Amino acid sequence: MMRGVLEDELVLRPGTVADSEAVAALHGRCSMGTLFNRYHSGMSTIPRRWVHRLLSPPRGTTIVAGRGDRLIAIGQLIHTGLPGCAEVSLLVEDAWQRRGVGSRLLSALASDARLFGYRELVAWCLPSSAALVRTAVSAGLPATTRREDGLLRVSIDPRGGIVTTPIAVAVGEK
Repeated sequence: MMRGVLEDELVLRPGTVADSEAVAALHGRCSMGTLFNRYHSGMSTIPRRWVHRLLSPPRGTTIVAGRGDRLIAIGQLIHTGLPGCAEVSLLVEDAWQRRGVGSRLLSALASDARLFGYRELVAWCLPSSAALVRTAVSAGLPATTRREDGLLRVSIDPRGGIVTTPIAVAVGEK
């Protein structure tokens, strides 16, 4: 039953600099473990200068997920400079993990990736973390992994999965 409530109440939209305080608060509600898995660095809070960069990436887009007046997740799609390839990253508040939020966010980012012509999404994870692979599987996106430079390189085919309306259509790619 919770999944039905989540599907009805989860709003995905482009992130903007107006979301700065909400994104900082989202990071503040995340455990150090969650932040370490996302940024691969020990930190208890996110530096303010990073918040603007998260919301206005120079070569990509950001999608936020909210429920009510609270942001509970953020995802980015950043062009890597390689043809057809973008890096993808997600951060889901601890209390909302394993409830479908990451899968919905990744599915929306994959739709944007298809719109922009990307054939591969790459994510970098800690070798001990399988969360992004599980998220891709839940979103119906084929994923492969390999170890590279001490990290787990997750390659996701954005052409799989559930077709949804691209979120970036609202603002276009930066």
